Amino acid sequence: MAEDWLDAGRVDRVVIISGDDVTGDDLWEWIAGGFAASGAAATNNVVEETALPFDRRRNGLILGMGAAAFVVERNSEAQRRGVQPIAEVLGSTTANSAYHGTRLDVEHVGQVVNDFITDMERRWGLDRHEMAPNTVFFSHETYTPARGGSAQSEVKALRDTFGASTNKLVIANTKGFTGHPMAVGIEDASMFYGLLTRRIPPIANHQEKDPELGDLNLSTGGDYPELEFGLRFAAGFGSQIALSLMRRWPVQGDRIDGAKLLAWARDLAGTEDVVMRILQNKLVAYVNGDDNLHGGVQGEPWPATEAWEGKPSVIEPTPEPIEAPVEPEAPTEKAPVPPPSQPSVVSDEAMTSTVIEVVVSHTGYPADFIELDQDLEGELGIDTVKQAEIMAEIRERFALPVDEDFILADYPTLNHMIGYIQRMTGDGHATPAVAPSAPSPPSSSTSPVSEEPAETPPEAPQVVQDTGMTETVVAVVVAHTGYPADFIELDQDLEGELGIDTVKQAEIMAEIRDTFGLPVDEDFVLAD
Repeated sequence: MAEDWLDAGRVDRVVIISGDDVTGDDLWEWIAGGFAASGAAATNNVVEETALPFDRRRNGLILGMGAAAFVVERNSEAQRRGVQPIAEVLGSTTANSAYHGTRLDVEHVGQVVNDFITDMERRWGLDRHEMAPNTVFFSHETYTPARGGSAQSEVKALRDTFGASTNKLVIANTKGFTGHPMAVGIEDASMFYGLLTRRIPPIANHQEKDPELGDLNLSTGGDYPELEFGLRFAAGFGSQIALSLMRRWPVQGDRIDGAKLLAWARDLAGTEDVVMRILQNKLVAYVNGDDNLHGGVQGEPWPATEAWEGKPSVIEPTPEPIEAPVEPEAPTEKAPVPPPSQPSVVSDEAMTSTVIEVVVSHTGYPADFIELDQDLEGELGIDTVKQAEIMAEIRERFALPVDEDFILADYPTLNHMIGYIQRMTGDGHATPAVAPSAPSPPSSSTSPVSEEPAETPPEAPQVVQDTGMTETVVAVVVAHTGYPADFIELDQDLEGELGIDTVKQAEIMAEIRDTFGLPVDEDFVLAD
């Protein structure tokens, strides 16, 4: 989910926290009873003779509990706070075989793994056989009975996918030490730490080789200096499958820049009085900790930031905005490029009806059902794919130029889209974007464009009122979502209220840009 959100431009950082305990008094009789009834639970009282991943003697799982947490973010966000990543997410996938209540569909599992690795090869230019010697496979193996159990399915999937290179993969497992923690990704935490340190835990209690599984390179624990990739496999009852592939990040020097991280934290807190402490195994940031805080600052100083506490922030936590003064020059150079097709400025009414018309054509909603302030996805149920299509048609309708920085999520309602059209077409209602050049629009636009317009003479702009612009924008949304125009309101959140996801919003915005002939806007962010 984190990968999907990041790819769709909906977030820049996802914090994942998982915790589960089926061994407590409240759940034990239900969950343990269910596993026992299904034949999946172990009955032996000696842990060393029961927790047997990949061992020929395996005959049932041990229930466990635990917690794990991860941060998945854009590399730019990690750099901003002075942290080098542990690993890079190359891809993930999920599937369900719709096969059996407790067993895995061995054939389908193998197909899913092979398809996933094939996709990773295509996307990243990898070769599975070259990867294998540098890859650790973190298994789901729960040491359930051999027939139809996790080990059998996983090993067959690996052999179907990697062939002779399967024995070069390092096979790792944590459930031999923790039991099955249910919804907690302890394997993921162990894999990330393993990629960082190139150290992998051994397979617990393994003594008897299972001839059905073949000659596997089971981890014996310790250093694996050639480690570069981590392949994670998870499964569940009903033959559910989840896969992810990670690549080790080449950390240079200290992974955490204490000065930069503390400056980032101070910037977020809005004060220089921020200290980091380790309290009960947790990293705690105290903001103005001595002010009205019972007990004051507690815990041990965090070594990463200790040397910088009490000193002024010397590293600007958000350097990008400082370069903002340079941005006014960039638009003057790029503004000339779009004029090949001069924007057709329309009235708000005409624009609105056009936009609604587009939404209606794409969604099937009646026009009077659409309100401009409705959230496209949340209220109108227009997913991001449909929003992108609507945006694409709006761009065509209004002849909006290509906008490299356009982010669909920044325009959740039709009002947002219409505002964007007005700004990109230079409509008088969109003064913020053109304020710098408003005093002398002819000179500021003609001098740098002197050569470009000559090549492609622009068409005379068609000035329309706000109503026309609004209608046009609504029409684009209608066309991309199928909603009726009267269903769309300009103040609806495109995603939250109208259900138009970011992909669909991008398409809608693209068409709005084309329809209104909007110039390229390097700073455009769809989420705005």
